[in-house]
Amino acid sequence: CTLAQCKVSVGYTDEFLSMVTGDGATTVTVTAGNPLEFALKHSGSSNSYESRSGYFAVNNGSNTTMEISYKGSIDGKIQRMTRTFTGIQERQWRHITFTKKLDIEGNATFDIVINDFVSDEDLSNSIPTTETIIGSDPSAPAGDGGISLESTCSYDITAPIAVPSLSQSFVLTMRATIPNRVKKFEVEIRTTSETFASSVASINDGQTVLDLVNPSAGAQQVFSSILPFPYGNDVYDKDVIDFDLSDAQEPLLAFPGDHTFIMKVTDQQGCKKEIPIVMTVK
Repeated sequence: CTLAQCKVSVGYTDEFLSMVTGDGATTVTVTAGNPLEFALKHSGSSNSYESRSGYFAVNNGSNTTMEISYKGSIDGKIQRMTRTFTGIQERQWRHITFTKKLDIEGNATFDIVINDFVSDEDLSNSIPTTETIIGSDPSAPAGDGGISLESTCSYDITAPIAVPSLSQSFVLTMRATIPNRVKKFEVEIRTTSETFASSVASINDGQTVLDLVNPSAGAQQVFSSILPFPYGNDVYDKDVIDFDLSDAQEPLLAFPGDHTFIMKVTDQQGCKKEIPIVMTVK
């Protein structure tokens, strides 16, 4: 079949993988398209990552760009890097390589390479039948399945919530409605406080994403000591979930900054929705 797309795959040098100390992910976005995520899993002293390829529509001519973002645990710290590359064309194979490098002070860091480590291949207008295509799925359900999150307290959860001092009462409750029932529920933490991010990651296997359906032991420790999210059987296959984050007041006061908790829900029909909750600490 005719390929009006570019093919993208992701790889990591052995030197880069030697610095990995926790799970990570590479997100690739091509102009006016949906992002694709390629996971990197860390277990003990070994790493594994997705070797499948993704296909992106090239629909902006010579102005088509590709944004590549990596987030993961490198040498014990959550590291982020984003690069944008231009000149993306159809019928090309762009292999993204992550490599170790030294900064000006001689410290180990990493870089994203798409030119020196890539051979742009003319795919001869055909898609090999052995490739796994992870672009848009035409059979994916439309819409968000009616997934919603509503406040059940005095706070407007669509606006930033200021966490008060301990001398003031703090009641923060909300209800999630998932008509088709929960299949997957994650909370991604984005914060302006590196201390907060590091504190969560230090007990959550180097990650700031919390799995409410199948939480790790580290995630459960986060739930019991910092963020009292429900999890496990209280979340999986439920159509209504009540949240009470009131007890997060005292732990969060130790971390001044803006903290965004992105609720990422997938229901049993495959419908998805992301809902951000923002909490600020002065």
